[in-house]
Amino acid sequence: EAGGETDERTWDDLFRGYRSAVDMPSQVFAVQLAEKYPGAKVVLTVRASAGVWHESINAAWCRFSKGGMSNWLDQAFFDYRGSEYFNFFLPFERRFRRQNAALEGVFRRTLGGPYESTYSTGRICSDREYAVGFYEAWNSYIMKNIPEERLLVLETGDPDTGRKLGLFLGLDEETAGAYEYPHANSRRLFAVVVAIGRIEAALTLLPPLLLYLAGKKLWRRIGGVVGRIKQD
Repeated sequence: EAGGETDERTWDDLFRGYRSAVDMPSQVFAVQLAEKYPGAKVVLTVRASAGVWHESINAAWCRFSKGGMSNWLDQAFFDYRGSEYFNFFLPFERRFRRQNAALEGVFRRTLGGPYESTYSTGRICSDREYAVGFYEAWNSYIMKNIPEERLLVLETGDPDTGRKLGLFLGLDEETAGAYEYPHANSRRLFAVVVAIGRIEAALTLLPPLLLYLAGKKLWRRIGGVVGRIKQD
């Protein structure tokens, strides 16, 4: 539930057939989910510093967020993808933005204080000082509300990350030592995703372009027919 009130049937329905969840939207409900599933473990990934985290998100998902774009081209595509025309072809974009708006509301209500009336993804991306405060407040909230024995605070840049995660999840020492920390969404991969998004958006411009060219060709033919009729 977006308002923070959890319905046990809803959680069970959502997680039926699954043993774990990562990223949005589950991460904003980490505390509620830990209460609902007392045997669940929680992994809080952090960076070497809040500044490193802020630099990382600006090279990644901020490029898809209002107010977070670092260049005019990202902003232009964001605005276009929010248009009625684009969503006629790909309605997922509208649902995606509604979800993000709802999740922003959860962050505001969860942290309260100065974030209750000011939090937005765009501000997190564009205001470094504000983002650092949010990063520290959110991590503190998780560490305060998740029992220590069920929580692993994991720095993603730690070379021993895989082993620590494996041991936390119940693997033996040997298996954990060979466990490779799963990762995705590198800066290079995000650049590819952004490029694909631009191509996808550009392709939606083809129908009106083709209609224009077809109409122009048809108009020329009609003009030619009319001209021959007049000559006759």
